[in-house]
Amino acid sequence: MAKLPSVTNDSLTSAADYVEIDLTYTDNVAIQITGTFTGTITFQASNNGTDFVSTTVRASTQTATATEVTTTTAAGMFYLPNAHPELLRITMTAFTSGTAVVDVFTSSIQR
Repeated sequence: MAKLPSVTNDSLTSAADYVEIDLTYTDNVAIQITGTFTGTITFQASNNGTDFVSTTVRASTQTATATEVTTTTAAGMFYLPNAHPELLRITMTAFTSGTAVVDVFTSSIQR
């Protein structure tokens, strides 16, 4: 089953705020975080919708090798590897000030 490309857009403005994305039938996931904020954003995954744990994403860099991270304190582009969980959460786990804007693009290869 093919999933049409979709974009999720939301803002994180306090501790424990999160964006949750259903990755069922999804092959490609790109995450862009913009805005001015002081805090820590943690990437989390779950296969049952209840138990979320930190997960690794690839930070886009200007080098040939992508850096794998579980958190970020800065705006940037991130990619989820092809083998991924059913649900992805992008959570503000520590917050001081500002707004982090989260855009998530998902798409799939037609099967």
